[in-house]
Amino acid sequence: MRILQKNMSMWMFAILATLMIGFSACTENDCVEDCGEHGTCGEFGVCDCEPGYFGPLCDIYVPCELDSTLCGENRICDPSTVTADSGDTGCICAEGWYGDNCDSQDPCTDAECIDNAECIDGLCECILGFEGDTCQIQWTTSVLGSWAQNDTCNVVDNNGMVIPGETIGFLSDVIISQGDTPTTFAIDNFGGFLGPNSGFPLVAEMISASSWKIEPQQLGPDFFIEGTTQGSYTILEFTGEESMAITYTANGQSCVTQFSR
Repeated sequence: MRILQKNMSMWMFAILATLMIGFSACTENDCVEDCGEHGTCGEFGVCDCEPGYFGPLCDIYVPCELDSTLCGENRICDPSTVTADSGDTGCICAEGWYGDNCDSQDPCTDAECIDNAECIDGLCECILGFEGDTCQIQWTTSVLGSWAQNDTCNVVDNNGMVIPGETIGFLSDVIISQGDTPTTFAIDNFGGFLGPNSGFPLVAEMISASSWKIEPQQLGPDFFIEGTTQGSYTILEFTGEESMAITYTANGQSCVTQFSR
């Protein structure tokens, strides 16, 4: 019985040794494809490449791996950038250097941005006043055209003092047109005080796709907009009705303004 147990132990050891050799040893047939003239089949069926060669089949030659002087100033060797048929040396710009010759420290050196976009820190971003995947949407475009303006203003006495509880309303038709810059627009006949085509339109500025502001400005000989105020632009989800709103003070008189169309 002892002899049988001893023999069985030797047999088990032999079997395990054979299995281990089978897993660790490697022949050319263990690799999925031929490793080519610059590689040999290595452990676990992975090709072992000669110095300067890379890739699953050792068919990608990276010259700079054998001669680092090929990269020159401001460059480093990066084998991952080379493909089997590119003929590239494998040199790329070192960190912080840009351009075809790696001689610029400006990340926007090689940037080619689409219309209405500019390069910022190496990335193309829409310029102020535009948005969308291709910067095709201009904020002001949504507000251009005809609107009905409804002003509710407080009342002041002859001394310029506000009379508590008293308000007065004004209705007028206005036209909004594009301003001199991508973010500005002009409101003709603002408040109805000067009449259409008066030559004194209110100049406003979009600060986002849904908000705008007005700055202090003179509209005609006796109409002065005081202070800086911010307004809103909205579209009702279900009806598509558009509205704009803003507050302003002119000649000491405060008004709440609603635009609709």
